[in-house]
Amino acid sequence: MSGGVVLALDAAGPGASVALLRDGRALAEIRWVEPRSAGTRLLAWVDDLVTTFGRPEAVAVGIGPGSFTGVRVAVTAAKTLAWAWGVPLYAASSLAAQAVGAPVGAWVLTSLERRGSAVYVGLYRVGRDGLAAAWPDTAWTVGQALALPADAERLLVAGPLGDDAAWLATLPVPAEPFEGVSPARGVAWLATRPGVAPVAPLGLEPAYLRPPPGRAAGAPPGG
Repeated sequence: MSGGVVLALDAAGPGASVALLRDGRALAEIRWVEPRSAGTRLLAWVDDLVTTFGRPEAVAVGIGPGSFTGVRVAVTAAKTLAWAWGVPLYAASSLAAQAVGAPVGAWVLTSLERRGSAVYVGLYRVGRDGLAAAWPDTAWTVGQALALPADAERLLVAGPLGDDAAWLATLPVPAEPFEGVSPARGVAWLATRPGVAPVAPLGLEPAYLRPPPGRAAGAPPGG
């Protein structure tokens, strides 16, 4: 999609965020970091934005992985709105959205929904034309080795792992916390890049990741 007004939703992390963008520039953004609040806030925010700015020309949503309830709420809302308004629906990884805003050439380790040692992670290289995933978004266990690419000599770390200074110090390469654009804006940027096709609302499913059959949780991503 190129141009137009896009409504973006994401609730894979704590709280939720909504952004309304025109031609890639934010008209409005709302973000709330209170856990488990997506169900009570997302649609009210959308109603406020539509009342103020009018209906969007497309809807974009972060499909996770992340908070089971938050992802489900955001995806269901986005599907319903796109169908009701008769506008295209776009989808993007919520982990990839965390890497948006990092400098070109950076490696970004993204993370969501940490519960003890369990966490979702992704690894992305930032290019001039977008993000390249080093391996698929993964359910991982903190403490297991990370199979980092040979040219990943430094990491930016987003999400809850970026807040764990002790863990950052154990990595085999220098690492520092990173916070990019809001989750919803990151989703909008990824989902509406030139060449990205819309998805059918009825067929869109959240990315509820679990360890694949035959592979133990915590196996090194990319290994």
